[in-house]
Amino acid sequence: MKTIEQLMEQFAGKGILDAMAELFRKNDEDFRSDEIRYLAAVAHLRQEAPADISPSIDEYLAANEKDLITRIVYGGYHGFQINLANFQEPYGVDFTRMESFDIVKEHIIGELPANEGTYRITDAFFHALPEHLREYESHISEYFTHFECTGPKLAHFAGYMLANKLLYYIQPGYQMDPVQTMRYESDIKNYCGYTPV
Repeated sequence: MKTIEQLMEQFAGKGILDAMAELFRKNDEDFRSDEIRYLAAVAHLRQEAPADISPSIDEYLAANEKDLITRIVYGGYHGFQINLANFQEPYGVDFTRMESFDIVKEHIIGELPANEGTYRITDAFFHALPEHLREYESHISEYFTHFECTGPKLAHFAGYMLANKLLYYIQPGYQMDPVQTMRYESDIKNYCGYTPV
């Protein structure tokens, strides 16, 4: 059986970003150009940024990755929870009619303990970077924005769909809501052009 650390790596580790990047490569033609600019910008900053820059490029990248992982994990968790809440109160809120910002509850990401300090690091890096190198930071930021905009929504949908399968094992009497599931799948396809599952 997997250890807790292995499970945490699988569900809240960098592999999530790798899997999402692969999903973007297959389904989002704009992503590849952002990824190429990102890789070039990272390589350029590694060569040109002052050696004593603080925070370092690696700390800056790690903070961005941590922020994204937090957003994606929270999105998946919330999708699972909203499925359960819909089962427990089927006449409650029809979340598929809500704005996606409200569905994923993106406004609380900065409040989560896992995300503590990430903004401070990314902001400090930007301000420590010499002015003539800031254009490269913007290429890195655009790459991470790809994940930030779409990742939590895809994760929310995946969490919702996982709940459709898993709640049969843990919630007495559970029945998936086929109408809401079809409506949500349609919404995600309209927003992204594809679904993660």
